[in-house]
Amino acid sequence: MGLVLGAALLAAAAAIVGGARQQAEKPRILAAGVGLHSGASQQAPAERPLVDAVFVLDTTGSMGGLLEGAKRHIWSIASRLASGQPRPDVRIGLVAYRDHGDTYVTRHFDLDGNMDDVYKNLVAFRAAGGGDNAEHVNKGMQVAIDSMAWRQGKKVLRQIYLVGDAP
Repeated sequence: MGLVLGAALLAAAAAIVGGARQQAEKPRILAAGVGLHSGASQQAPAERPLVDAVFVLDTTGSMGGLLEGAKRHIWSIASRLASGQPRPDVRIGLVAYRDHGDTYVTRHFDLDGNMDDVYKNLVAFRAAGGGDNAEHVNKGMQVAIDSMAWRQGKKVLRQIYLVGDAP
């Protein structure tokens, strides 16, 4: 279910970033070598869209055969978000969750604009534990909502993507 949800959210994210792309694709006046005179007005550079996205990922043992594919989908969505035009200011956060009694219930990496660090943290997640209790999806979501350093303001797109194999 989570992988299907991830694909649907990728399409939604592409539409959102694509919408920003369509709004920003206006003719630009180039100042160098095109005969501008002193009275010509120039457009200000487009404001970069602000995007904060957190991926909440099930890392219990039941995800063993699915986790690598889920991480590829997460990276694909994160990369797609970062490739919008005008180029958005994207920060990605990660929350992994398991069961009570496992090595951890949640492990998170706060919102970060350094995609190299995000990728390093994402690929380090491993499936383990689980099997004794239902995955603690609610705790993972709580961490995503309450513990991340979300940017404030009306001009910030804030998203949470839930990726897992349990309801």
